[in-house]
Amino acid sequence: MPETKNRSSLKNIKKGEKVNLERAMRIDERFGGHIVSGHIDGTGVIENITEDENAKWYKIKAEDSILRYIVQKGSIAIDGVSLTVARVR
Repeated sequence: MPETKNRSSLKNIKKGEKVNLERAMRIDERFGGHIVSGHIDGTGVIENITEDENAKWYKIKAEDSILRYIVQKGSIAIDGVSLTVARVR
């Protein structure tokens, strides 16, 4: 869909590049964590990843037009993985 391509990093790929396409999870399988649902509203750039015991802290830069919708203790998704927002600056 053009909307998905325009609002995601897919607009930057070139013919022949590999992308990660995952099948939808079956309803009769075990759920680990929680379901990520919604639409792509924008993208960010991972600037830094810091390891802290058994956790990883991602510092992500995004445009103000997206950051206005991000709230502390809310969630974002990276490659379909839901992450809790620790802080917004």
